[in-house]
Parts: sequence; C-alpha cells; structure tokens
Amino acid sequence: ANKQRLIKLLKEKLQLSRCNIIHSPGDADLMIVQMAVQSAKSITTVLVGDDTDLLVLLCHHADISARDLFLIPQPKQRSTTRKIWNIKKIKVALGPETCAHILFVHAILGCDTTSGIHGIGKGLVLKKIMKDAQFQEQAEVFSNENAKKSDIIAAGEKSLVCLYNGRSEESLDSLRYSRFCQRITTGTSFLQPECLPPTSAAAVYHSLRVYHQVRQWRGVALPPQDTVGVGN
Repeated sequence: ANKQRLIKLLKEKLQLSRCNIIHSPGDADLMIVQMAVQSAKSITTVLVGDDTDLLVLLCHHADISARDLFLIPQPKQRSTTRKIWNIKKIKVALGPETCAHILFVHAILGCDTTSGIHGIGKGLVLKKIMKDAQFQEQAEVFSNENAKKSDIIAAGEKSLVCLYNGRSEESLDSLRYSRFCQRITTGTSFLQPECLPPTSAAAVYHSLRVYHQVRQWRGVALPPQDTVGVGN
C-alpha cells in the first residue's frame, strides 16, 4: 500500500511537469518495452534500465526496420565506462530465428518467475538454439499459443535433456540416474545433487511456468491458475 501511494504521488508530480505517465497494473517490463518499440517507429529511442528482462524483450519485440533503439543500463558506482546496447545490431547478429525463441531461452534457464538451471549459462544456450535443430523444435512448442498441456510438458522435458546433452530418446529420470552413476564411479568428492539433471516430475511444473511466462512476455495475459488455456 505504501508503494502504491508513492507511485501515485510520483505520477501526480510528473504529470504536473508534463511527463507522459502510464501506470502498469502488474510487472511493467513488457509495457516499458512496448512503449520503447512504439517510439522507435518514429524517432531514435533510448531506454534506460538495468533489468536483463528488458534486453531480452527488446531483442524479441524490436522492429529492425524502425529507427535506432538503444538500451543503456545505469552506470555502476565509480565506473568510468557505460555499456550501450544497440538493439538492431544485436538482432542482426543473433538472427531472426534466435530472436523468435529468445524469450523461451531466458525463461527455461531462469528469470524472475522461473527457477534457474544449475551450471548452465545462457551464452552457451544461445549458441545451442542457433545450431541445434532438436532444441529449436521444442522451442517452437512454447511459441504456439494453442499448445496442449501434454505437448508443453513433453517439449519441456526434451528441452532439458537437450540442455544436459542427453540422447533424444532419454527421459530426465534415466539421464539423472546415468549421470549419478557416472559421478559416483568416477568422482573423488561428495556429489552435489544440484549438479544432476532435474527429475521428470520437477520438469512438469517448470515447463508450465516457462510457457506461462513466455505467453505473458508475448502480451497474452493468462491467469496463473490456468497456465494453459487449452485442453489436455
């Protein structure tokens, strides 16, 4: 309640200074990016922000035929340099296929609403989505607004198996068991459970959360209690 009163106060003061204010009812990242993309249709636009979600959303939603669009993070204390992200150049470097699936890559590896995958970096997975046809195939399911719950669960498990470099026919449970046996027989130190692939049961809810977040980032507001608005 205190935050809402502060936001209301700031809104009123900024409007008195003739600033255009839009109040987001929930997470504002998508709305911020949509406003920046809309602005870039007519003028060169700079978005100032530190959230990784903003960069990912810009890479997906930005129009490469529009004016230049930049993301500039706030400079760190005592820093003499400031990084500037040219979104159009990034989109060209990544390619259209990668930008189409970048929301899925970000969500499945962990964001504000989904769990992180231990020991797997997003840079490596970006390279995988560029080259791995099987991983791209599973990513397509998460882009399908009419995907069935069973398809999402299956695609999520196959995606995780792919991330852990398992065989395409393997399940997460069998991959987890084989990695466990391998670590036990060859390792000389205590096995950290987080280093193993997740179980198939854990992947079910992770996959549904990933699908829900991807749909949200695409502008489809699915109710949290109805993660998949289609049949089983």
